[in-house]
Amino acid sequence: MAALLGVAGCSSSTNAGQPQPDKVTASTQVAPSVPAMGSSGEESDRAEYELAVRRLETCLSASKVTLVNDGWDPIGNDEMILGYASADLTLDEKMSVARRCRATHLDAAAERFRKTHAPYVSPDLLDTIRKCLAARGVRLANEEKSPEGILRVVPTERRPDLIECVHEGGRKLYPDTPISFP
Repeated sequence: MAALLGVAGCSSSTNAGQPQPDKVTASTQVAPSVPAMGSSGEESDRAEYELAVRRLETCLSASKVTLVNDGWDPIGNDEMILGYASADLTLDEKMSVARRCRATHLDAAAERFRKTHAPYVSPDLLDTIRKCLAARGVRLANEEKSPEGILRVVPTERRPDLIECVHEGGRKLYPDTPISFP
């Protein structure tokens, strides 16, 4: 999965003169036991994760760092896409604050969530990907819901089509969310 998302680093893009958010997401792992998508267990685990993100935001704010939250990653739905902005701190200072606050408030909840919830592509994005691939002569069965499952069934020589379909669908459905696949 790390190869799929490959986003365990930072990137930034903002208007000139604006504080630059650094997007950071963690690589994910497939969990051995997974509640059904939409189950009350998942909802309560998501609520715990989101509460941890609010605590992270408070911690960051106390050190003059703004949390930039792009919401749940539509490719895996197993983490939120978070960034950090500060006009007052250097990149190193900002990332030091972010690491400290994440370790204190988010990392444990995020790890628990990833251990108990397998990644899945958002249903609307998955439908768009299926339609795009079908238009290109590549058919997916209805069982593929995870990024790994989709990669497993799409023939290697058709991977460029898959990547284009994922990114086109992501730009269409989630224009303000950075999409990383593979």
